[in-house]
Amino acid sequence: MELVTTFTPIVMFILRIIRTILDYFTNIIFGLIYLRNTERIECVKNPLLLESASSLAEKIRKKKVKSVDVVNAYIARIKEIQPILNVIVESRFENALEDARKVDQMLASREFSEEELQRRFPFLGVPFSCKESLAVKGMHHTAGLYSNKDNRASENSEVVALLKKAGAIPLVTTNVCELCLTWETSNKIYGRTRNPYNVKRIAGGSTGGEGGLLGAGGSIIGVGSDLAGSIRIPAFFNGVFGHKPSRDIVSNVGHLPKMGLQYSDFLVSGPLCRYATDLLPMMKILTGDKASQLNLNKKVDFSKIKIYYMEDDGGNPLCTPVSKELKTAQKKVLTYFEAAYNVKPKKVDFPQMYYSTEIWLNLMKTIQPLQPTLEMKEKFDLKLELLKWLTGNSEFNLSTILSVIYEFIEGKTPPKEKYIEMERELELEMKDILQNDGIFLYPSFPETAVYHNETFLKMYNIGYMAIFNILGLPVTQCPLGLSSKGLPLGIQVVGGLNQDHLTISVAMELERAFGGWRNPHL
Repeated sequence: MELVTTFTPIVMFILRIIRTILDYFTNIIFGLIYLRNTERIECVKNPLLLESASSLAEKIRKKKVKSVDVVNAYIARIKEIQPILNVIVESRFENALEDARKVDQMLASREFSEEELQRRFPFLGVPFSCKESLAVKGMHHTAGLYSNKDNRASENSEVVALLKKAGAIPLVTTNVCELCLTWETSNKIYGRTRNPYNVKRIAGGSTGGEGGLLGAGGSIIGVGSDLAGSIRIPAFFNGVFGHKPSRDIVSNVGHLPKMGLQYSDFLVSGPLCRYATDLLPMMKILTGDKASQLNLNKKVDFSKIKIYYMEDDGGNPLCTPVSKELKTAQKKVLTYFEAAYNVKPKKVDFPQMYYSTEIWLNLMKTIQPLQPTLEMKEKFDLKLELLKWLTGNSEFNLSTILSVIYEFIEGKTPPKEKYIEMERELELEMKDILQNDGIFLYPSFPETAVYHNETFLKMYNIGYMAIFNILGLPVTQCPLGLSSKGLPLGIQVVGGLNQDHLTISVAMELERAFGGWRNPHL
């Protein structure tokens, strides 16, 4: 996994050409494979589905709208899109409607004043969705692994419990990839999830069902988890907002695969939503007792922030080159802040970004593998499993089998100290420039949502997001309109440690400037 450090400049140049040619022809080939797939969802039309969660909660509190009507509207939308997109794995429609009726009855009783309701239940009566790997009591909790197909959660994960305490109503759980290991959402229990803007394309992973549901207008707020971009990749591919909180702020209790404390620096749970205005109130809820560490009520003066940026990772030949449309979208953001707030963005060069994927892989070696992966290795007959996969009889996707193979091979070797040192250097350099008033703008990914199964050829692309899990920094993924092919564009806004309020405030400003989420096929 350290190929890029051993090649000569000439070989590197040749590899870049090969990468470009490979991407060009695979795009044509996969386009032909899915040529006849012309299904599409209808745009969102119900006005109740086009309001932020904060706005809906206010209207429910003021009895301008009934919670039951909101929940019914989302149920209808989910039933409309599910046969096409396959975004959810289990619903609790009847129970959610009963929860909504209780909300409406409580409001009719005038038990609490409107001010008290807002303080105690900020999302009262608003439905939310949840990644299936985060436990919802009584519902399936499998992490997409076939051997877990009968597992049900006995308790709520902490993030779900916090949202319920805030008055929100769990409506559905959403699809994930097997063991949350890859960036295409597909598994042997629930099948493959498709992108609401183009069903030939992936919804991302591992929080892919959540991203696809939100992008399609089938949910308004949701929660996911992120170890290497698993919130931000689906948020980017599906044109919604996703926030990776600062390290060790939002609880991972109730997550599957089970993660030890060693993972708390890298794995984070966090919010996804269609409207940036919902990110701050969601973070105030999800952070629980740690909310005070983030200064979430702090106002941001955009004329006083510092903006830094990079256009790509420096040209790693194992990564797809960043598309012209994504670079253009970034330039528009830079131009906007310069024109609107007289802030001069500064281009920087972090050479360590070139090795992002290697850094992530080696830092992950410093902690124990996921418990289910360890269990699988003990029971895993590699030759038999590959044979079963070739004959269509395996309980695993190829991506999971390859992950276990990687564990067999690489798990026996210690992490390379040079990558550990690169991470230390990068963390110090980032801390030095960002401090408490700087943001770093970086491409979300080298390209927009790829075709199904194309991810196998582009695994190194995750470095664009995974590096920030290693650094522990807050990152808000922001949509920036649609590409010429109608696929969402976006950008990552990175802040200093515990400066989540800053990246979210920038996201809200970008939503005002560039429109945020776009109604699919409007």
